[in-house]
Amino acid sequence: MKYVIFLLTIFPLTFSYNFLVFCPLFGHSHTTFFAKIADTLSDAGHNVTFFTPTVTRKYAKINYVRATKNVIHLEPSEKLALIGDKFQMSDPSKFWKQDSSIYEILPMIDTFFEMFVELTKVLEENLELLDKLKEENFDVMIFENIVPPAYSVLDYLQIETFIPSTSIAFDNSLLYSIGEPFMPIPISEFSDRMSFSERLINSISIPIMNTFLPKREFKSFRPPYSFIEMASLEPLSSFIFTNSNPYIDYPRPTLEKNVQIGGISVEMEKLRNVKVDEKWDRILNMRTETILISFGSFMLSKDMPLEYNFAQGIKNIHFSKWIPQTALLGCPIFADQMRNAKMLARHNGSIEISKYELADSKKIEEVLRIIFARFGRLPSLDPFSRHMSFIEYFLIDIAFVGLISLLLISFVLFLITKQTFSFIRFIFSSAVKLKSD
Repeated sequence: MKYVIFLLTIFPLTFSYNFLVFCPLFGHSHTTFFAKIADTLSDAGHNVTFFTPTVTRKYAKINYVRATKNVIHLEPSEKLALIGDKFQMSDPSKFWKQDSSIYEILPMIDTFFEMFVELTKVLEENLELLDKLKEENFDVMIFENIVPPAYSVLDYLQIETFIPSTSIAFDNSLLYSIGEPFMPIPISEFSDRMSFSERLINSISIPIMNTFLPKREFKSFRPPYSFIEMASLEPLSSFIFTNSNPYIDYPRPTLEKNVQIGGISVEMEKLRNVKVDEKWDRILNMRTETILISFGSFMLSKDMPLEYNFAQGIKNIHFSKWIPQTALLGCPIFADQMRNAKMLARHNGSIEISKYELADSKKIEEVLRIIFARFGRLPSLDPFSRHMSFIEYFLIDIAFVGLISLLLISFVLFLITKQTFSFIRFIFSSAVKLKSD
């Protein structure tokens, strides 16, 4: 009997693995997502190390993990701390009126890459710490694929098994690397039902991103210290984790290696037990129905354009600097919020309101009067691509317009070149004739 108990005691140790979760501390939501992955693995009995180099100092005192005990911090350089502070202190008010197109997002992405370049230098200056981590002989490394320094750490520690992950619904570069189809891109303002112009914009957005964004590469900390393309390593990943839900996202073919873990960071027990205070209990009981309008904690209502301030002085509207919300009605402002809003609206579980429509009282009234239906059929799980024509599905019309445009440009250039040479020939022949005369 004692022998059986001994075997049962060592059984969890036999089937546990040694995980390294690498998550630089630059964004609250990013760190929350990866901390939850670390805790989930710890709860399952695995040995987990949470390596979180500090970028933004305001988050350094927050304890993101619960079950994971081995947490390793790394202090930022002065330059990295300044970049992190600059990133956090950037003025978000511009997003109230700014389109969230690829052109508007590029400057923010440039700041991201500046931050990661400096983080790479900090890691390279602390190889002693990495050497200690190397002694742990990790079986698996999990990290966010948009963080190039993670690949430098992976390469230096020589961890064979790795899981690049993304804290948003998906990253087009990661899916492209592993050969998984996708549409639309994360920062697209369009749904899966697009007009010709929207399909054209969506088609050229990725080449534009690849052209203007910094190269997706990382520097090896080992001789010969070369730069390595991230896209060459990503297909070798065992799995990828994406913060998406197949029943909510746009239906599309996926690979088995794409493990969708959307909602993993949501504490369901905590949400069920949350109670409002006396103030909010009084507000909620004033009328039979209450509508919550929130723009999250990133965008401040004080920065809204003046034409949006239509609620001033209305008695049944209550303003609050902070709302103890477990769920909110959000208005998409920037980045991947546009895509997420379209995605949820497909399920009739939410209504999308453009930030440019907030001054339209009729539109707001129309939206608030809509009655939501119970579950019936689930047309949202039916991909719209099934209804597209052969020409639309394979972007033949886009390619045709592109070809015609290329031919027209070539023809115009040919005419200009021909006229230029004719003019030069005329000048030359006139000069020769004058000389002979």
